[in-house]
Amino acid sequence: MKNKDLYHIPKKYKKAEQKYLQKDRNEMYDEMDYTIDKRTGYILEQLYEYKNDEYYIGIHRTCNDKDLIMHDGLCYGTDKEPYIHDHVQIMKNYPFFLRELKYCESYKGSLGCIIVKIPKKDIDPKYKDETSQPIYYIAEDDKTYLKPEFIAGYVRVSDRQIKEVELNKFPHNDIYDENTVFLYDELMNEKYDHMRKK
Repeated sequence: MKNKDLYHIPKKYKKAEQKYLQKDRNEMYDEMDYTIDKRTGYILEQLYEYKNDEYYIGIHRTCNDKDLIMHDGLCYGTDKEPYIHDHVQIMKNYPFFLRELKYCESYKGSLGCIIVKIPKKDIDPKYKDETSQPIYYIAEDDKTYLKPEFIAGYVRVSDRQIKEVELNKFPHNDIYDENTVFLYDELMNEKYDHMRKK
């Protein structure tokens, strides 16, 4: 019997990006359904869905100081021409996103994942237009950083369990707006339950 206190992934997320991936994605759906705390699941769902027609969501596995990353951005090193896919895994399927978070410890002992939301127009030639902007900057230490406004938050993982989500609330972050439930509503579980039933 499924534990109703745990997060249930909506069926709309069962659809694979490509038909040949459907069996694989169904297995991921079954593996991740009812395995996460309800509040944490709702936050991750909202992060994934937020303006998904404009933004890609991605993860960066890390052992580094999450607070420093959320304030300064994600350090890429001394390469002056970074490539986003070298250090961020872009996610286009929700169950896959959840599973990659769960298994992040398998990568160099990561303690969690940095979640990024990057405008499609800034990294994908298919969406580029005259408003496209650079997503990196070079800091005083002469290293290249992904701009901190694209850091959405941090997911802590321990023993292959998604424990909690910490949102990036530094003033420079404009990923969220006044309608983003999880920033302003302490009764989010009840409110989001109601919203999903509509």
